[in-house]
Amino acid sequence: MTKKNKEIVIIPNKQINLNQMINCIDYNLAKIPLIKKRSTSGLFFLQVSKFAPLLNSFKFFLALTRRETKVPFKQSHVLPIKLKFPSKRFLRNLEEVLYGINAKCDINNELQTDYAAGYECASSDSFSGTPESMEIEANKVEDIAGIPDSVNPDKLTYNIDYSLLDNLKNIDNLPIAEIQNINADTCLENGEFNITATLNKTGNLKSTYNDVWIKFSVPETRGLCEITIKDKNMSMTCQNEENFYITQIFIERQAVQDSEGNEIFFIESFINPEQFACDISLNIKSPDEKNNTSTDETTGRRFMFRNKNFGLSGGAIAAIVICLVVAIAIVAILISRKFKEMRKNNEHFKGDSTISGFIPGGKQNYINKM
Repeated sequence: MTKKNKEIVIIPNKQINLNQMINCIDYNLAKIPLIKKRSTSGLFFLQVSKFAPLLNSFKFFLALTRRETKVPFKQSHVLPIKLKFPSKRFLRNLEEVLYGINAKCDINNELQTDYAAGYECASSDSFSGTPESMEIEANKVEDIAGIPDSVNPDKLTYNIDYSLLDNLKNIDNLPIAEIQNINADTCLENGEFNITATLNKTGNLKSTYNDVWIKFSVPETRGLCEITIKDKNMSMTCQNEENFYITQIFIERQAVQDSEGNEIFFIESFINPEQFACDISLNIKSPDEKNNTSTDETTGRRFMFRNKNFGLSGGAIAAIVICLVVAIAIVAILISRKFKEMRKNNEHFKGDSTISGFIPGGKQNYINKM
């Protein structure tokens, strides 16, 4: 499979039969059925925040929205979580990652509006230790549409706290944009595409916005966009973040933020009728660093090691350490050989016949030692 321009293999079972033929398909194609299933739920991701690590436990806050009031908010959601722990290993730049932990999110009945609701989430599975951070495994969530690929509260930016009812009420009044067209004629050349959309209302929207992210669900990429609004017409010029081969574009309903992390409008779900490919834009300016970690996923609970976003990778550090050890060993061997040669020379000088020196004039004089 190909995910974000990387070849990965997802092993669904703890044991595999190496004599059995295994077929792989493109990651984007494999994700399409999940995207379609999510869209039938009628519930959409809004915010995850307030991660609180505890001893053998954790808590966090989740906010969801719905397009129509006839769609009921579920009383609870079970979300698959992976936890990161500080490593006790020699290479301090590594983390231990625990997969297969579930979190149960229960609705807060006092934190609900016509179109949004808040949930209090906590670990429902046992584990040992105090986690350093968490991430929702979005590729396993089937009942919440628009959930980001890697839902890490430390990586997502929010300027508004939706665990407060007055703030959550503002979601009900956000404008809604419906995409009319995506023009990607030059996307493969320069990584730029253009979106045109219409708004149901303008509300308090400004005429222009810069550095606004629009997220694709398939393929897994984002566009950093400049937005122009005139009346109810919206145009976006976007710089693509991840290159992808020719494919159909799926966009899930999402709350779009300005550069400060304020939600400004919703984009409705959209499937582009035409397929296209796109290169990475050289004009993109990402505000966050990518997580330089393996994309390997597993359904079983186990520990793995990951690199943090800063400093050298664990592999690089290990390579440096190994090279230093080898270099020191080589130097030690050379020094040992040198000492052996010196010892042999000293024994040779103590023999019956030695070179005592040179007579001025250039002729060597061999003298038997008395």
